[in-house]
Amino acid sequence: MRAARVFRWIMRIIILLLTLSLSVVTILGGLSAVNILSDSDNIQVPPSGYSISNNISTEPDNSSWYVNVPIGINNVGYFDLNNLEIDFSLYMEYTSTIDSNRHNTTLFSEIHNFGNLPSGDSGVFQYNATGFTVPLASEVQISPSPLFWANVTVSAYYSLDLIQFEIHIVDLSIT
Repeated sequence: MRAARVFRWIMRIIILLLTLSLSVVTILGGLSAVNILSDSDNIQVPPSGYSISNNISTEPDNSSWYVNVPIGINNVGYFDLNNLEIDFSLYMEYTSTIDSNRHNTTLFSEIHNFGNLPSGDSGVFQYNATGFTVPLASEVQISPSPLFWANVTVSAYYSLDLIQFEIHIVDLSIT
């Protein structure tokens, strides 16, 4: 009878230690994630430095179109950013030569996985996109020129994969 009681106390202490350690990891991870997300310089798309080939009159086929957008991420937290993914969608607004109306079309949409970003590291991830679906050059008026914008979603797991966060950059003008 005495051995069973000692065994129960040992199991209770082990469960208590496991609960406390998971609680500490969760609290540190949450505070660290807030630290990363509270500073706008930690995840950013620079106001310049991206490029797009958008000369519709000389490049009517979509095989020569490309876009390059650098996305900077600083991991100032305690844990690694795991499974860092960037969802990039590029849109074009143009005036049609057929009906003289403004149209919106999705040129490109893709998710790219950049792997892990260790704690304390920073990196600029060059998002390169090719293989667009573009309207025919004969259907797009050159004046006024087409407008391009992107929606970017950065997502990652943090704090031993206990926390997942997403950052959305909506209607980023790319000219």
